[in-house]
Amino acid sequence: MRDEINPLGPDPFETQALGRAALTALAYPGRVIGCDAALAGLLRTFVPTGTRLHLDPAFEAAGVAGPDGARPVGPERATVAAAPAARAAIILPALPRGTLLHPEEGALLIVMVAGLAEAEGGPRYRVSRGAAGGRTRDLSVTGLPDGFVAARAAATADYPLGVDILLVDETTGRLAGLPRHVRLAHGEE
Repeated sequence: MRDEINPLGPDPFETQALGRAALTALAYPGRVIGCDAALAGLLRTFVPTGTRLHLDPAFEAAGVAGPDGARPVGPERATVAAAPAARAAIILPALPRGTLLHPEEGALLIVMVAGLAEAEGGPRYRVSRGAAGGRTRDLSVTGLPDGFVAARAAATADYPLGVDILLVDETTGRLAGLPRHVRLAHGEE
């Protein structure tokens, strides 16, 4: 049952801390932000009552549920979606990208990955801002499927339209943001 006195859940300070960490991750693309993020906490943070939420069937099968008051929808209508890394490239093309009048209606995709670090071992990706010669950051992400980089490029090709992505390390809870205005490419391993 929903806590009517405290709609943020059992610990509003945890919700606020997760919100700050996630927004910091999106403000500094490719930077790994240390925190203890879990999917349930992120959903409490980004899915207030009435928000259209798409949970991947793999999460539903594992017993993960959205917060009370979330409106379950298919990916094409979601404001927020959550998927395991293996299915992220499948869900990404279906998510809303917003419109020229309302680019803020592009979805937020939360992707649970097996590993996340700044330029350490594992598959590397290069996150870049702006034109050639702009800032870049190398990011090591374990678990993203083949086709993710291409699916993300297609989902963000018409900036300011696009999908913002929050990568979450399912073991450590660390976060990295990929807002729609940055480029993502395969880096060297």
